[in-house]
Amino acid sequence: MNNRIITKCVFCEIAASRLLPDYGKIFENGDYFVMLSAYPQTQGHLLVIPQVHVTGLSGLSQQLMANLLGQAVKYGEIIKKKLKARAYTIKVNNGMYKLEKSDVRHVDHVHFHVIPRYSSDDKVNIPPQKASKKILIRTMRLLTMNKSIALKKGLKL
Repeated sequence: MNNRIITKCVFCEIAASRLLPDYGKIFENGDYFVMLSAYPQTQGHLLVIPQVHVTGLSGLSQQLMANLLGQAVKYGEIIKKKLKARAYTIKVNNGMYKLEKSDVRHVDHVHFHVIPRYSSDDKVNIPPQKASKKILIRTMRLLTMNKSIALKKGLKL
């Protein structure tokens, strides 16, 4: 089990473009960004993340909170249409914790999860698993229909 301590906030590093996910951001503006989860529970699992470091919902303005939720709903509907999901679940990570029996640590930076639900789902809570770069790129292409985003890293699918 990996007990490594992360001293920098990974979401702040991504927001500042000092750390770039291999599969890119789906959307970004001055207030928030949307990206695929590196540890998806199902295909198309997205994160909606404020640009500013805030550890809990109480630190967000009502407008930003509404915008984050609005984006989560917007992308949930896109997922339903483009990935043929039957529904989606929206979860909020509000503080840091660690899943038991898992190496997955949650980042101490408030964020919304948009988790697609498919007819084949037989569990309410599906444990997250590290996704391969190839799966994340393929999902990005399906969601954005923009091959250039997926191919920026020279990946051919």
